[in-house]
Amino acid sequence: MALIANFVSAVKPCITDSVLSVAAPTDGPAIRAFIDAHWRTGHPLGVSERLFAWQHEDLANSRINFVVAKAGESGELLALLGFIPTSQFDPTLAAEGDFWLAIWKVREDIQAGPLGLQLYLFFEHTFRPRSVMAIGFTEPSRPIYRHLGFSQGKLTHFYAINPASKNHRLIADAGQLGAYKPAAKALRDTYEIRSFDQLPERPPDLDFLAGWSPRKTWDYYSQRYCAHPVYSYELHLIWASGRCVGLAVTRAVEANGGRAVKIVDLACDDAGYMGLALLVERAFSDDAVEFVDFYGAGFNEERLKTAGFSVFADSDSGIIPNYFEPLLMEHISLEYVLKTSRNQPTRFVRGDADQDRPNLMRANS
Repeated sequence: MALIANFVSAVKPCITDSVLSVAAPTDGPAIRAFIDAHWRTGHPLGVSERLFAWQHEDLANSRINFVVAKAGESGELLALLGFIPTSQFDPTLAAEGDFWLAIWKVREDIQAGPLGLQLYLFFEHTFRPRSVMAIGFTEPSRPIYRHLGFSQGKLTHFYAINPASKNHRLIADAGQLGAYKPAAKALRDTYEIRSFDQLPERPPDLDFLAGWSPRKTWDYYSQRYCAHPVYSYELHLIWASGRCVGLAVTRAVEANGGRAVKIVDLACDDAGYMGLALLVERAFSDDAVEFVDFYGAGFNEERLKTAGFSVFADSDSGIIPNYFEPLLMEHISLEYVLKTSRNQPTRFVRGDADQDRPNLMRANS
Protein backbone atom coordinates (compact mmCIF):
# COMPACT_ATOMS: atom_id res chain seq x y z
CA MET A 1 0.00 0.00 0.00
CA ALA A 2 2.87 2.36 0.76
CA LEU A 3 4.30 1.73 -2.72
CA ILE A 4 0.93 2.54 -4.27
CA ALA A 5 0.60 5.70 -2.21
CA ASN A 6 4.11 6.79 -3.20
CA PHE A 7 3.35 6.09 -6.86
CA VAL A 8 0.14 8.13 -6.74
CA SER A 9 2.02 10.97 -5.07
CA ALA A 10 4.58 10.85 -7.84
CA VAL A 11 2.07 11.16 -10.67
CA LYS A 12 -0.46 13.51 -9.05
CA PRO A 13 0.77 16.98 -8.14
CA CYS A 14 -0.01 18.00 -4.57
CA ILE A 15 -1.98 21.24 -4.28
CA THR A 16 -1.42 23.24 -1.11
CA ASP A 17 -2.20 26.84 -2.12
CA SER A 18 -5.71 26.81 -3.58
CA VAL A 19 -7.85 29.96 -3.44
CA LEU A 20 -11.63 29.66 -3.04
CA SER A 21 -14.12 32.20 -4.34
CA VAL A 22 -17.56 32.65 -5.87
CA ALA A 23 -17.09 32.55 -9.63
CA ALA A 24 -17.05 35.83 -11.52
CA PRO A 25 -18.77 36.27 -14.91
CA THR A 26 -15.35 36.03 -16.58
CA ASP A 27 -14.90 32.50 -15.17
CA GLY A 28 -17.67 31.09 -17.37
CA PRO A 29 -15.49 29.72 -20.21
CA ALA A 30 -13.06 28.07 -17.76
CA ILE A 31 -15.92 26.45 -15.81
CA ARG A 32 -17.49 25.08 -18.97
CA ALA A 33 -14.11 23.73 -20.12
CA PHE A 34 -13.61 22.14 -16.68
CA ILE A 35 -17.00 20.43 -16.87
CA ASP A 36 -16.21 19.07 -20.33
CA ALA A 37 -12.73 17.88 -19.32
CA HIS A 38 -13.24 16.63 -15.78
CA TRP A 39 -16.94 15.87 -15.32
CA ARG A 40 -18.16 14.49 -18.64
CA THR A 41 -17.10 15.12 -22.20
CA GLY A 42 -20.01 16.60 -24.13
CA HIS A 43 -21.97 17.52 -21.00
CA PRO A 44 -24.67 20.06 -21.96
CA LEU A 45 -23.39 22.68 -19.51
CA GLY A 46 -19.96 22.30 -21.06
CA VAL A 47 -21.02 22.60 -24.68
CA SER A 48 -24.01 24.96 -24.51
CA GLU A 49 -23.20 28.50 -23.48
CA ARG A 50 -26.90 29.38 -23.65
CA LEU A 51 -28.03 26.65 -21.25
CA PHE A 52 -25.14 27.39 -18.89
CA ALA A 53 -26.03 31.10 -18.80
CA TRP A 54 -29.72 30.43 -18.14
CA GLN A 55 -29.02 28.02 -15.28
CA HIS A 56 -26.00 29.58 -13.58
CA GLU A 57 -25.29 33.17 -14.64
CA ASP A 58 -26.41 35.84 -12.17
CA LEU A 59 -25.30 39.05 -13.79
CA ALA A 60 -27.39 41.20 -11.43
CA ASN A 61 -25.04 40.07 -8.64
CA SER A 62 -21.94 39.96 -10.90
CA ARG A 63 -21.38 36.27 -10.36
CA ILE A 64 -21.77 32.80 -11.77
CA ASN A 65 -23.43 30.42 -9.35
CA PHE A 66 -20.39 28.24 -8.70
CA VAL A 67 -17.87 28.15 -5.90
CA VAL A 68 -14.46 27.55 -7.49
CA ALA A 69 -11.01 26.62 -6.24
CA LYS A 70 -8.03 27.90 -8.21
CA ALA A 71 -4.30 27.23 -7.91
CA GLY A 72 -2.74 30.16 -6.08
CA GLU A 73 0.03 30.93 -8.56
CA SER A 74 -1.40 29.94 -11.93
CA GLY A 75 -5.11 30.56 -11.34
CA GLU A 76 -5.81 27.15 -12.85
CA LEU A 77 -9.24 25.73 -11.97
CA LEU A 78 -8.92 22.79 -9.55
CA ALA A 79 -12.45 22.14 -8.29
CA LEU A 80 -15.96 23.53 -8.38
CA LEU A 81 -19.36 23.32 -6.73
CA GLY A 82 -22.41 24.49 -8.67
CA PHE A 83 -25.54 25.78 -6.99
CA ILE A 84 -28.95 27.05 -8.10
CA PRO A 85 -30.82 29.43 -5.78
CA THR A 86 -34.56 29.69 -6.29
CA SER A 87 -33.88 33.40 -6.86
CA GLN A 88 -32.25 32.40 -10.16
CA PHE A 89 -35.82 32.23 -11.46
CA ASP A 90 -37.41 34.94 -9.31
CA PRO A 91 -35.13 37.56 -7.69
CA THR A 92 -37.76 38.30 -5.03
CA LEU A 93 -36.99 34.85 -3.55
CA ALA A 94 -33.42 35.81 -2.60
CA ALA A 95 -34.37 36.44 1.03
CA GLU A 96 -35.80 32.91 1.28
CA GLY A 97 -32.29 31.42 1.16
CA ASP A 98 -33.22 28.20 -0.68
CA PHE A 99 -30.49 26.54 -2.78
CA TRP A 100 -30.09 23.40 -4.83
CA LEU A 101 -26.62 21.97 -5.31
CA ALA A 102 -25.48 20.91 -8.79
CA ILE A 103 -22.11 19.68 -10.14
CA TRP A 104 -19.59 19.07 -7.36
CA LYS A 105 -16.20 17.99 -8.65
CA VAL A 106 -12.51 17.98 -7.69
CA ARG A 107 -10.02 17.13 -10.41
CA GLU A 108 -8.81 13.55 -10.19
CA ASP A 109 -5.32 14.30 -11.50
CA ILE A 110 -4.29 16.24 -8.39
CA GLN A 111 -3.94 15.64 -4.67
CA ALA A 112 -6.01 18.30 -3.02
CA GLY A 113 -6.86 16.95 0.43
CA PRO A 114 -10.39 17.84 1.62
CA LEU A 115 -10.85 20.43 -1.12
CA GLY A 116 -14.36 19.23 -2.01
CA LEU A 117 -15.49 19.63 1.58
CA GLN A 118 -13.89 23.06 1.74
CA LEU A 119 -15.92 24.13 -1.30
CA TYR A 120 -19.18 23.35 0.48
CA LEU A 121 -18.13 24.99 3.74
CA PHE A 122 -17.14 28.12 1.79
CA PHE A 123 -20.55 28.09 0.07
CA GLU A 124 -22.37 27.74 3.38
CA HIS A 125 -20.32 30.48 5.07
CA THR A 126 -20.80 32.87 2.13
CA PHE A 127 -24.54 32.46 1.51
CA ARG A 128 -25.89 31.40 4.92
CA PRO A 129 -28.64 29.28 3.31
CA ARG A 130 -31.86 28.42 5.13
CA SER A 131 -32.20 25.23 3.10
CA VAL A 132 -29.83 23.30 0.85
CA MET A 133 -31.08 20.45 -1.32
CA ALA A 134 -29.74 18.10 -3.97
CA ILE A 135 -31.32 15.38 -6.12
CA GLY A 136 -29.47 12.51 -7.74
CA PHE A 137 -26.19 12.74 -5.85
CA THR A 138 -23.26 10.40 -6.48
CA GLU A 139 -22.55 7.47 -4.16
CA PRO A 140 -19.11 8.75 -3.01
CA SER A 141 -20.78 11.95 -1.77
CA ARG A 142 -23.26 10.09 0.47
CA PRO A 143 -21.01 9.95 3.58
CA ILE A 144 -19.99 13.58 3.02
CA TYR A 145 -23.61 14.72 3.07
CA ARG A 146 -24.21 12.63 6.18
CA HIS A 147 -21.17 14.19 7.87
CA LEU A 148 -22.46 17.66 7.00
CA GLY A 149 -25.80 16.98 8.69
CA PHE A 150 -28.00 16.38 5.66
CA SER A 151 -31.01 14.07 5.88
CA GLN A 152 -31.49 11.68 2.97
CA GLY A 153 -34.56 10.24 1.25
CA LYS A 154 -36.05 9.10 -2.04
CA LEU A 155 -38.59 10.56 -4.43
CA THR A 156 -41.61 8.30 -4.92
CA HIS A 157 -42.23 7.27 -8.52
CA PHE A 158 -45.92 7.57 -9.44
CA TYR A 159 -47.13 6.33 -12.82
CA ALA A 160 -50.25 5.63 -14.89
CA ILE A 161 -50.10 3.31 -17.93
CA ASN A 162 -52.40 4.06 -20.85
CA PRO A 163 -54.68 1.03 -21.32
CA ALA A 164 -55.22 1.99 -24.99
CA SER A 165 -51.48 1.72 -25.72
CA LYS A 166 -50.76 -1.92 -26.56
CA ASN A 167 -47.50 -1.98 -28.54
CA HIS A 168 -45.18 -0.66 -25.87
CA ARG A 169 -41.90 0.80 -27.04
CA LEU A 170 -40.98 2.51 -23.78
CA ILE A 171 -42.38 0.20 -21.09
CA ALA A 172 -40.95 -3.23 -20.34
CA ASP A 173 -43.02 -5.99 -18.68
CA ALA A 174 -46.11 -3.81 -18.30
CA GLY A 175 -48.01 -6.85 -17.03
CA GLN A 176 -45.84 -6.76 -13.90
CA LEU A 177 -46.88 -3.18 -13.13
CA GLY A 178 -50.04 -1.60 -11.75
CA ALA A 179 -53.03 -1.21 -14.06
CA TYR A 180 -54.53 2.22 -14.59
CA LYS A 181 -57.64 2.84 -12.52
CA PRO A 182 -59.34 6.04 -13.67
CA ALA A 183 -60.88 8.24 -11.03
CA ALA A 184 -64.65 8.26 -10.73
CA LYS A 185 -66.28 10.42 -13.41
CA ALA A 186 -68.39 12.25 -10.81
CA LEU A 187 -65.18 13.42 -9.14
CA ARG A 188 -63.43 14.34 -12.37
CA ASP A 189 -66.38 16.40 -13.57
CA THR A 190 -66.00 18.86 -10.70
CA TYR A 191 -62.58 19.95 -12.02
CA GLU A 192 -61.28 22.00 -14.92
CA ILE A 193 -57.80 22.11 -16.44
CA ARG A 194 -56.52 25.26 -18.16
CA SER A 195 -53.27 24.68 -20.04
CA PHE A 196 -50.66 27.14 -21.31
CA ASP A 197 -47.19 27.18 -22.81
CA GLN A 198 -46.84 30.73 -21.46
CA LEU A 199 -48.45 31.70 -18.16
CA PRO A 200 -51.04 34.47 -18.27
CA GLU A 201 -49.76 37.83 -17.11
CA ARG A 202 -52.27 38.10 -14.31
CA PRO A 203 -52.09 35.11 -11.97
CA PRO A 204 -55.00 33.75 -9.99
CA ASP A 205 -54.68 33.41 -6.21
CA LEU A 206 -52.11 30.68 -5.57
CA ASP A 207 -52.85 29.98 -1.92
CA PHE A 208 -51.77 26.36 -2.37
CA LEU A 209 -48.14 27.49 -2.72
CA ALA A 210 -48.05 28.75 0.87
CA GLY A 211 -46.61 26.70 3.72
CA TRP A 212 -44.17 24.61 1.69
CA SER A 213 -40.42 24.72 1.19
CA PRO A 214 -38.79 25.70 -1.07
CA ARG A 215 -41.09 28.63 -1.74
CA LYS A 216 -42.09 29.09 -5.39
CA THR A 217 -43.95 31.92 -7.09
CA TRP A 218 -45.79 32.65 -10.31
CA ASP A 219 -42.66 34.34 -11.68
CA TYR A 220 -40.55 31.35 -10.60
CA TYR A 221 -42.70 28.98 -12.68
CA SER A 222 -42.69 31.35 -15.63
CA GLN A 223 -38.89 31.74 -15.73
CA ARG A 224 -38.04 28.15 -14.81
CA TYR A 225 -40.32 26.55 -17.39
CA CYS A 226 -41.71 29.03 -19.92
CA ALA A 227 -38.30 30.65 -20.46
CA HIS A 228 -36.30 27.43 -20.69
CA PRO A 229 -33.78 27.78 -23.55
CA VAL A 230 -34.17 24.21 -24.84
CA TYR A 231 -37.20 22.33 -23.52
CA SER A 232 -40.87 23.07 -24.19
CA TYR A 233 -43.12 22.68 -21.17
CA GLU A 234 -46.86 22.92 -20.72
CA LEU A 235 -48.30 24.45 -17.55
CA HIS A 236 -51.71 23.41 -16.27
CA LEU A 237 -53.83 25.28 -13.75
CA ILE A 238 -56.28 23.06 -11.86
CA TRP A 239 -59.61 24.68 -11.00
CA ALA A 240 -62.45 23.53 -8.79
CA SER A 241 -65.54 25.48 -7.71
CA GLY A 242 -64.19 28.66 -9.26
CA ARG A 243 -60.91 28.47 -7.35
CA CYS A 244 -57.39 27.61 -8.56
CA VAL A 245 -56.35 24.64 -6.42
CA GLY A 246 -53.21 23.43 -8.15
CA LEU A 247 -50.53 23.83 -10.80
CA ALA A 248 -48.78 21.07 -12.73
CA VAL A 249 -45.96 21.27 -15.29
CA THR A 250 -45.54 18.58 -17.94
CA ARG A 251 -43.06 17.77 -20.67
CA ALA A 252 -43.71 15.32 -23.50
CA VAL A 253 -40.87 12.92 -24.29
CA GLU A 254 -40.30 10.65 -27.27
CA ALA A 255 -37.89 7.79 -27.93
CA ASN A 256 -37.82 4.50 -29.80
CA GLY A 257 -41.06 5.41 -31.58
CA GLY A 258 -42.97 5.85 -28.32
CA ARG A 259 -44.30 8.84 -26.38
CA ALA A 260 -44.84 9.62 -22.71
CA VAL A 261 -45.77 12.62 -20.58
CA LYS A 262 -43.73 13.48 -17.51
CA ILE A 263 -45.13 15.65 -14.74
CA VAL A 264 -41.99 17.51 -13.69
CA ASP A 265 -43.49 19.91 -11.16
CA LEU A 266 -46.61 19.91 -9.04
CA ALA A 267 -48.07 22.18 -6.39
CA CYS A 268 -51.60 21.82 -5.05
CA ASP A 269 -53.73 21.70 -1.94
CA ASP A 270 -55.60 18.56 -0.95
CA ALA A 271 -58.45 19.45 -3.30
CA GLY A 272 -56.10 19.77 -6.26
CA TYR A 273 -54.87 16.19 -6.50
CA MET A 274 -58.03 14.92 -8.15
CA GLY A 275 -57.56 17.42 -10.96
CA LEU A 276 -54.58 15.35 -12.08
CA ALA A 277 -57.06 12.68 -13.15
CA LEU A 278 -58.21 15.05 -15.89
CA LEU A 279 -54.61 15.66 -16.90
CA VAL A 280 -53.98 11.92 -17.26
CA GLU A 281 -57.24 11.43 -19.12
CA ARG A 282 -56.31 14.18 -21.57
CA ALA A 283 -52.86 12.64 -22.18
CA PHE A 284 -54.38 9.20 -22.73
CA SER A 285 -56.68 10.54 -25.46
CA ASP A 286 -53.56 10.07 -27.61
CA ASP A 287 -53.07 6.31 -28.00
CA ALA A 288 -49.38 6.88 -28.72
CA VAL A 289 -48.82 8.11 -25.13
CA GLU A 290 -47.77 5.03 -23.19
CA PHE A 291 -47.64 6.49 -19.69
CA VAL A 292 -47.78 9.57 -17.51
CA ASP A 293 -45.44 9.63 -14.52
CA PHE A 294 -44.30 11.85 -11.68
CA TYR A 295 -41.35 11.74 -9.27
CA GLY A 296 -42.06 13.55 -6.02
CA ALA A 297 -41.47 13.61 -2.26
CA GLY A 298 -43.69 15.31 0.30
CA PHE A 299 -46.94 14.67 -1.58
CA ASN A 300 -50.09 12.84 -0.50
CA GLU A 301 -49.64 9.32 -1.84
CA GLU A 302 -53.22 8.19 -1.23
CA ARG A 303 -54.71 11.16 -3.06
CA LEU A 304 -52.41 10.55 -6.03
CA LYS A 305 -53.57 6.93 -6.10
CA THR A 306 -57.19 8.11 -6.07
CA ALA A 307 -56.36 10.27 -9.10
CA GLY A 308 -55.31 7.11 -10.99
CA PHE A 309 -51.60 6.71 -10.24
CA SER A 310 -49.77 3.61 -9.08
CA VAL A 311 -46.57 3.65 -7.00
CA PHE A 312 -43.47 1.94 -8.34
CA ALA A 313 -42.13 -0.45 -5.70
CA ASP A 314 -38.51 -1.56 -5.39
CA SER A 315 -39.71 -5.14 -5.91
CA ASP A 316 -41.46 -4.38 -9.23
CA SER A 317 -39.86 -6.12 -12.20
CA GLY A 318 -41.37 -3.91 -14.91
CA ILE A 319 -39.62 -0.84 -16.29
CA ILE A 320 -40.85 2.69 -16.77
CA PRO A 321 -37.82 4.68 -17.92
CA ASN A 322 -36.81 8.06 -16.56
CA TYR A 323 -33.94 8.92 -18.90
CA PHE A 324 -34.61 9.54 -22.59
CA GLU A 325 -31.41 11.23 -23.85
CA PRO A 326 -30.50 8.53 -24.71
CA LEU A 327 -33.29 6.14 -23.75
CA LEU A 328 -32.18 4.04 -20.78
CA MET A 329 -34.42 1.02 -20.24
CA GLU A 330 -33.90 0.83 -16.49
CA HIS A 331 -35.93 1.91 -13.53
CA ILE A 332 -34.21 4.90 -11.94
CA SER A 333 -34.49 5.80 -8.27
CA LEU A 334 -34.02 9.48 -7.49
CA GLU A 335 -32.61 10.18 -4.04
CA TYR A 336 -32.41 13.55 -2.35
CA VAL A 337 -30.52 15.19 0.48
CA LEU A 338 -31.79 18.08 2.60
CA LYS A 339 -30.34 20.40 5.20
CA THR A 340 -32.78 23.00 6.47
CA SER A 341 -33.50 25.34 9.35
CA ARG A 342 -37.12 25.76 8.27
CA ASN A 343 -40.11 24.42 10.17
CA GLN A 344 -42.10 24.01 6.95
CA PRO A 345 -42.45 20.66 5.16
CA THR A 346 -40.31 20.24 2.04
CA ARG A 347 -41.41 19.01 -1.37
CA PHE A 348 -39.13 17.66 -4.08
CA VAL A 349 -40.00 17.23 -7.78
CA ARG A 350 -38.07 16.15 -10.85
CA GLY A 351 -38.01 19.75 -12.07
CA ASP A 352 -35.95 20.85 -9.05
CA ALA A 353 -32.16 21.31 -9.08
CA ASP A 354 -30.83 20.38 -12.53
CA GLN A 355 -32.61 17.04 -12.88
CA ASP A 356 -34.88 17.95 -15.78
CA ARG A 357 -32.38 19.31 -18.27
CA PRO A 358 -31.06 18.20 -21.67
CA ASN A 359 -28.46 15.45 -21.60
CA LEU A 360 -27.47 15.46 -25.28
CA MET A 361 -26.60 18.73 -26.97
CA ARG A 362 -24.25 20.03 -29.61
CA ALA A 363 -21.98 22.98 -28.96
CA ASN A 364 -23.93 26.26 -28.73
CA SER A 365 -27.19 24.54 -29.73
